[in-house]
Amino acid sequence: MKISLVVLGAAALLAACSSLPRHVYVKDGASARDMEAAKAKCNYQIQLQKIPLVEQSGLLDLCMKGEGYRLERVR
Repeated sequence: MKISLVVLGAAALLAACSSLPRHVYVKDGASARDMEAAKAKCNYQIQLQKIPLVEQSGLLDLCMKGEGYRLERVR
């Protein structure tokens, strides 16, 4: 019984440590709807240019920064 609790605890600890931190774009005075609209606009512009998938996340970050947003970690 004790061994299974230790194994279960260790598995839970490893799962918590391995999960990636979540990040969101934020801008002073902007709502979540505003952020989603800006993100959709940036994604649309990136897709129009037929940018390779590997480069799209970097371009999304640059576009969102151009719209006045910054990426912050959610705890």
